[in-house]
Amino acid sequence: DRQRVQYPFDSSKCTNPVGFKGNLKSVALPTILQILSTDNRTGVLRFEHGQASRAICLKDGKIVAASGREGQRLGQILYDRGLISQEQLEEALEKTKEEKKRLGEVLLDLGYINEDSLKELIRYQIQEAVLDISLWAEGDFEYRDCQMDFDERGVEDIST
Repeated sequence: DRQRVQYPFDSSKCTNPVGFKGNLKSVALPTILQILSTDNRTGVLRFEHGQASRAICLKDGKIVAASGREGQRLGQILYDRGLISQEQLEEALEKTKEEKKRLGEVLLDLGYINEDSLKELIRYQIQEAVLDISLWAEGDFEYRDCQMDFDERGVEDIST
């Protein structure tokens, strides 16, 4: 029975047994993603390198979300591109806490961005996070099966 994890995903809450683990020194990121894609896996792939940690969320073998560096957060990207104001970002962040929803979902509900813009930004965010991880010469990784709960409006499936 798969465990369900609320999105934004906290991969530490995914306590199913580790299905696959290793070190990036011995298994490259593209190989890991290819294995999970071929098997149509749904779950969380976690990476740790020193103090840095990242996670990639997969659904049916496709990447649907990823956590990256601080500057790669969706709100920061939107603000940096001038798509939302600081006030709009602060309002939306407050609503994410109150309503326990993702930022993208709240921004859609408020009408600050449209679905196409959100999908494009999520695609960019995922690509940046995956690129960041791919630059690590080493680091531990582990994959666990988990069902993800999230609003499909902001989901962008990225083929691995």
